[in-house]
Amino acid sequence: MAQSTKKRSLVKAFTWRFTATIDTFIISYLVIWQSDFSTLETAGLIAGFEIITKITIYYFHERLWSYISWGKSLDLSYNNFTLNISVSVCLFLSSWMSNCS
Repeated sequence: MAQSTKKRSLVKAFTWRFTATIDTFIISYLVIWQSDFSTLETAGLIAGFEIITKITIYYFHERLWSYISWGKSLDLSYNNFTLNISVSVCLFLSSWMSNCS
């Protein structure tokens, strides 16, 4: 499993925040522009649209970043730890199953 460096995480956070802010700006502009809604209705519309758009945009943001290899490092200790756990569980289960018969 690849680990993200701190720089990669920071850049991803900034790109997401910038993208999310643009999304909020556009939705707010479109909802408020020539709107006859009350303040509460306007806030509700913005929040409702943002639920849909933010999930969609975040999904594509993450997919895009999965193709970028910059800032990824292979963490072998994690893989070895996972392998050791898996082997231990298999050995335990196989010895337990042999005692059951």
